[in-house]
Amino acid sequence: MDGISGVSYSSYSSTYSQIASGSKLQSASDGASELAIVEEENVQVTGYEVGSDNMASAVDALNISDTALGAIGDYLQRIRELAVEASNDLLSDSDKESIQAEIDELK
Repeated sequence: MDGISGVSYSSYSSTYSQIASGSKLQSASDGASELAIVEEENVQVTGYEVGSDNMASAVDALNISDTALGAIGDYLQRIRELAVEASNDLLSDSDKESIQAEIDELK
């Protein structure tokens, strides 16, 4: 017995190596303070995992938004092209009505 209060150094070393390795302590009899530390670390790990999942969901939402904005930009570009085409005086009224129908559909 070469440790504090008659407990061997190897006993302390074993307990702390369990904590450092991440292996779970089975009960408070393994060491109440060590068990509390491990439980707190498990709570932090769970929090990090949930945060990571939330970040992945946010990235997915941003990708969807980016795609939607791209489609809106495409619609606006097409409406602009149709407006320029409709301003041509060579088109008949029925051609202009067809262009307007496509613009209404895009909107």
